[in-house]
Amino acid sequence: MKKIRKQIISGALAAAMVFSAVPASGIVGIEAMAADSASTAEAKALKAAIAEVKKRVTIPAELDEFSYQLESKYETDFFKLQWYHINEKKGTSKYVDGKWLSVDKMITVTYYDGLITGYEYYDQDYSTTVKPSFAKLTVEEQEQKAKESFKMLNPGLKGNAVFTRNTDSTNITKATVSYYIEREEYGLEVDNNSGSMTIDRDTGKLLSFQMSWFADGGTFADATKKISVDEANELYKERKGLYASYEYFENTEYNSKTKQWETERFILPVYRPENSGENEIDAITGEYTSYYDDRTKYSYTDAYKWSNSFGDYDMELAEEECEADYDAGFSEAELKAIEDESKYISKEKAIDIIKKDKYIVLNDKLVFRSKSISTYTDENDEVKYLLTIDFRYTSSEGGNIYLTVNMDALTGEIISFNKSYYDYYNGKKAVNIKSAEKTAEAAMKYYLGGKAEQYKIIHTEYKKQPTDYINVRFVREVNGLEADFDYVSMNVDYNGEVIGFNYSYHDMDFPEPKLVSEDTAYEMLFERMTPELKYKSFVDLQMKSHTYLTYIYDSSFMINGLTGERINYSGKPYYTDEKPVEEKVISYSDIKGYKYEKEINTLLAYGIYIEPENGKLNPDENITIGEFFDLERNLFYFSLPSFKTKEELDAYRNKTLTYAELAKLYVMNFTSCKDAAELKGIYKSPFTDIPETHAYCGYIAIAKAKGMVSGTNGKFNPNKGLTKGECLKLMYDYIAQDKTMKLYEIYKI
Repeated sequence: MKKIRKQIISGALAAAMVFSAVPASGIVGIEAMAADSASTAEAKALKAAIAEVKKRVTIPAELDEFSYQLESKYETDFFKLQWYHINEKKGTSKYVDGKWLSVDKMITVTYYDGLITGYEYYDQDYSTTVKPSFAKLTVEEQEQKAKESFKMLNPGLKGNAVFTRNTDSTNITKATVSYYIEREEYGLEVDNNSGSMTIDRDTGKLLSFQMSWFADGGTFADATKKISVDEANELYKERKGLYASYEYFENTEYNSKTKQWETERFILPVYRPENSGENEIDAITGEYTSYYDDRTKYSYTDAYKWSNSFGDYDMELAEEECEADYDAGFSEAELKAIEDESKYISKEKAIDIIKKDKYIVLNDKLVFRSKSISTYTDENDEVKYLLTIDFRYTSSEGGNIYLTVNMDALTGEIISFNKSYYDYYNGKKAVNIKSAEKTAEAAMKYYLGGKAEQYKIIHTEYKKQPTDYINVRFVREVNGLEADFDYVSMNVDYNGEVIGFNYSYHDMDFPEPKLVSEDTAYEMLFERMTPELKYKSFVDLQMKSHTYLTYIYDSSFMINGLTGERINYSGKPYYTDEKPVEEKVISYSDIKGYKYEKEINTLLAYGIYIEPENGKLNPDENITIGEFFDLERNLFYFSLPSFKTKEELDAYRNKTLTYAELAKLYVMNFTSCKDAAELKGIYKSPFTDIPETHAYCGYIAIAKAKGMVSGTNGKFNPNKGLTKGECLKLMYDYIAQDKTMKLYEIYKI
């Protein structure tokens, strides 16, 4: 089903093969190589992939090494192609097809069925950060470059791609700009068609690209023919899309009075939309969507387990990870208790309990492997101790068995167990579902006793890996309502053996379900939630796309069944902590025609601004120290003087930024003379309007001596304030200059 081929080609063969239009000599090289490692068909597929990629992507001649991975999944070949240059002296260590190589430049392309789904450019000399500066390309030019690269990579791509700039990437110290890419049809989002792209902000050069898209373009129902939201709501109500059940809530909050974290646990009856496709309506037909049934029909088979990544999953690594000791973060007291083996049942006693258990079949070949104890807190805040026993059987001829049993470390009660067979049975046969369900029900009664009467079968699912079995799921029912947070899960294999068991049971109060009417619940649902309309989709095993115009009722929407109020996952009123956050958009209504309008708008595009007052900048008003500090701290990393109280700091921040205050900030942030500047009676004033008794005489004298200030005609004008417009122009000049300079070198007062 799945074949992987890996090959590295270097030297003359690589040069001949990839650095012209794949000349005959290169093609012969591919085919000769493929004859040793794969079929001729694969060699032809590789040749076609290289040729097609090179029509769209320019590969510099200096990238004189080539490697590839070919993964055949179902009826499609997926390629990872890499061109690179080895530099043993200066290269960075890169893992290329199983080897660590010193690489200084590399281009990686992922490709299948005519689509380039990934591109990565690596140059060890390229820095993603720059000195504070403005990009050479405008925002509009950058987006145009991104769209050109998108079209270059996949010129025949079908669908409307919508680019959204990642605002976090708009930064004066970032050399790159990134975009999110989504597909829209009829103005609606399309599932599974999206990507991202990063380009150089100054040149528009493509640096990276990832995309998932329909290779066949997809077909889409005409959204103009959709039923209305009101019609969908009526159909949804007729089909009783809401259901009532109990829901378990657990909230942990810090109590400032007790200085402790406290956990509140409670159960409520709620109304909520179904969790399956029953909460989704076909927007054209008004019927429940066929998306899930079709996905099962076309895609959900035993083989449908591949991803877009290359290479097989390392089972041995997975086993090592599972075998690692669990760090529960025990306190010293807990560790001491764990060491006191007399408190817990012994290993021998635990194994004896397992051997006598009616449903855990301790195969003679299984041997003890490990024992561990961990703690957990139950729904009543009681600390419980869990004893875990692992067994394993491994054969050099194949056929492994793993068994893990969890039990109460004090009582020996079996809480859960899981047994896995890997290639142990040579032959398989179908599971008798009715017989297996009876076995599961009997096992549930064996382990839960009288509690089992509250559970009912809700789901039976046939499984085929690693061996044929069915999963039977039971859900607790209280006062006529399901409580699906309390469940029993049983796995029964084709031999009738129970190979897996776990359960949940909350010993808590269940409120009497005096529910508000269904009409009230639906009224609240439709008032507070508009179903999302979009194209849901999947791709089948033949890489054919299937799309469905769908109204989706959010299954996380919950209504308190006792009050009719919408609640969140904490069981609290929804509006208390889940208000949508609106993106802040800054603009000024009073800078049109202002002398620094261009500079101020340029800074705004980079998120550098002074908080507006009623939409205005008031550019000729004096700026406060706090406004100045907030404006420039990301550029100069300024610090303010220290104060004992927040009130003193706030008072300082609200002062006007005068020349004297700016001189003080210069000395504080650009010299090590802060303490010396505070000394009194030792400085001679450098300006005629600064008496030696001036509070900032030391700061101003040091600033003058170090060339930070100059004054005018022997005067310093210490009380002159800087305006908001002047400070924004100052920031613009600092960023726009070519070389790295300090603030006082740009603006000498």
